[in-house]
Amino acid sequence: MYLIRTALSGTQFVIQFIQDQPNKAPGGVDLGETSLTGDSKILTGFPIGTVFAVSDISWGELTSKILGQPRALFHGDNVYVGLGATCTNADVNYLFDWMLSTNEIKRPQAIEYATKFMEGGYHIDIDAKCKAYTENESGTLRDRIMRMYPCPSEEEIGFHIEPDIWYLLIRNIMRGENTLLIGPTGSGKTELVTHIARAMEKPLCYQDMGTIQDAQSALLGVHRLNKEGHSDFDYAPFVGHVQREGIVLLDELNR
Repeated sequence: MYLIRTALSGTQFVIQFIQDQPNKAPGGVDLGETSLTGDSKILTGFPIGTVFAVSDISWGELTSKILGQPRALFHGDNVYVGLGATCTNADVNYLFDWMLSTNEIKRPQAIEYATKFMEGGYHIDIDAKCKAYTENESGTLRDRIMRMYPCPSEEEIGFHIEPDIWYLLIRNIMRGENTLLIGPTGSGKTELVTHIARAMEKPLCYQDMGTIQDAQSALLGVHRLNKEGHSDFDYAPFVGHVQREGIVLLDELNR
């Protein structure tokens, strides 16, 4: 089984093989050289950009032919249930596996698509698939972290985050390493840390350093005389913050 997508190359109608799907093209096949052909009546009956499932492809160096009828799966926010060559339960599960692993579609959107298919009578164990994907320990450390904590899109949180920055911050938090964020006021540094804490389900403790005159007293605490005239040490909240699991944000540290 494979996923394909219709597209335009200039003014020419083309069929694209989706490269980051679970099943790969055979070794030795140059996807930049071979052109896909298939049932044009079905493929052109849906909007450009529609994703289809196909049972198999007869691979060739210059031309690769789709075997059997393509089965339309989705386009934009629309899922196709019972249209054209009806997709199978295996098709929609394979599609969901791809959606979990690709950077093209975020997990909330993938779950939304899966839910729509389930409303159409298909069965997808969303929770089990998400859990298996998240806990998959294959690949690099970056792969594992990005599976556990996918980088949110601009549509989700209102501003853009570079996936590499997202990964490095989470990696450092998991390792217990400190990270210095540098940028102008209003660039989203504090909001970024807030979103990471929410994604990792960790408490976020905020320490405003911009108004502090005596950093040692503010972070560690001060000696005070008790009623008996003895010196007691009152620990600052920061001491408790660093002793508990979570994220501590020292805001305006340069001031």
